[in-house]
Amino acid sequence: MTGDGLDLVWTTIARIGTCLMITDIDGAVQVRPMIGKPERAKGVIWFVADRELQNELEARDGMNVMLGYVDSTFNTYVVVTGRASAVEDERASRMVYGQGAANGASSRAPLLIAVEPQGAEFWDNPNADLVVAMQMLTSASGEASGQPVIGETQHVRM
Repeated sequence: MTGDGLDLVWTTIARIGTCLMITDIDGAVQVRPMIGKPERAKGVIWFVADRELQNELEARDGMNVMLGYVDSTFNTYVVVTGRASAVEDERASRMVYGQGAANGASSRAPLLIAVEPQGAEFWDNPNADLVVAMQMLTSASGEASGQPVIGETQHVRM
């Protein structure tokens, strides 16, 4: 792992913001679009949700989650694995997200979710369109050899 990889993960998470949060509740995979706010200094990504998610998280405090981020403009993809916990603190929720509700959460009773990342994997290829075009040209001319190079991937411990 390089510091550059870790920096890229946190920077990408902050830039994209919206992810798919994937949970496994008793063998049933649940997927929700969520808006996260990373706080790298504390090693946490904050989410606000409505109370329907509370029972799932309270019953499984520290449950495993996966967060999928996609930035198709830059062809950057990040998958974060970690543990999620419900945080019952409206004041903390307002500190993280301000006075308004986020993620469609009711402003009466938002649920703050803290995800502590344990690891991440990213795929980064800002020139993917150019690379694919060049590979198609060399393949058509018979000059292609070996495996195509489609970008960088790296596993990062968080």
